[in-house]
Amino acid sequence: MLFVMILSDHERSFVENLFRENKALFFNVARQILHSHAEAEDAVSDAMYRIITNLDKISGLPRHKIRAYCIVIVRNCAYARYRKTDEVPMEMNTAAGAAFKHPEDVLLEKENAEELKCIIRKLSGDERMLLQLKYVDEANYREIADVLGITEETARKRAERLLRKLRDLMKGE
Repeated sequence: MLFVMILSDHERSFVENLFRENKALFFNVARQILHSHAEAEDAVSDAMYRIITNLDKISGLPRHKIRAYCIVIVRNCAYARYRKTDEVPMEMNTAAGAAFKHPEDVLLEKENAEELKCIIRKLSGDERMLLQLKYVDEANYREIADVLGITEETARKRAERLLRKLRDLMKGE
């Protein structure tokens, strides 16, 4: 908080607007990783400190890139906080549930997951960003449009085409 007080009025206004417009998104990104309300708040606080310390780099970026850059900072802060804890996040805690599945089903799921990872690695940066925002960060189409610098309708259509593309690639077409 004290760090914000040494900013100029213009910088303080920039940071306050950035936080006000994106606090829900930042919090959701952190909560997805940490699965804890309190830890997510702390991660967002850490991220805001890092954003403020990198304000000279961030303020010169186009608006949609500022949000994307900040999301990366929030995600990195959340993962750093996660690494400091002994807890296993929900998405990684599938081994317990897998014990009740038939071994062939578990193997098939792993093979499908590996195949999907290979396909995702081949996607363009914008396509990977769209997948990340939509299905990991659970951003809505308006937020995705802002980050990618496109219209909301274009974001919706790109997501539909991308899902179709992924299904086709998974089928081997």
